[in-house]
Amino acid sequence: MIADVSHLSDAGFEDVWKCGKRPFIASHSNARSVCPHNRNLTDDMIRKLAEKGGLAGINFGGDFLSPDGKSTIEAIIANIRHMMKVGGREIVGIGTDFDGVEDELEISACQHMQKLPQAMERAGFTVGEIEDVCYKNAEKFLRRYWEG
Repeated sequence: MIADVSHLSDAGFEDVWKCGKRPFIASHSNARSVCPHNRNLTDDMIRKLAEKGGLAGINFGGDFLSPDGKSTIEAIIANIRHMMKVGGREIVGIGTDFDGVEDELEISACQHMQKLPQAMERAGFTVGEIEDVCYKNAEKFLRRYWEG
């Protein structure tokens, strides 16, 4: 069983970090420094998640992406950039939360996912960084977890 901290309180996150022996995941959580939602990760949490070999899946819900509550590709990229800066290149994946968000989303379903790598490329991300965020980091996380 993979521990998922996306719905935990800050104290719950700390318990998983302190007591857990294996990598864990924040399946759909963003950066609290970018958007101050209480379910987003603080910079300290991002570092601790990375330290344990964990993964944070970017949530596409507007309330988790930006203070104005809008779900835009620009806000997704701002969260990705921040999380990579704080936790490193391997910390970020895709979480979407398509089944839990009722907002109007710029990327509203899987058939629109190509918009993200295209926008990341325009924003200056390398092909390797784009591949990492879109799928490789999730694969690496699962390998670390199952081999650990």
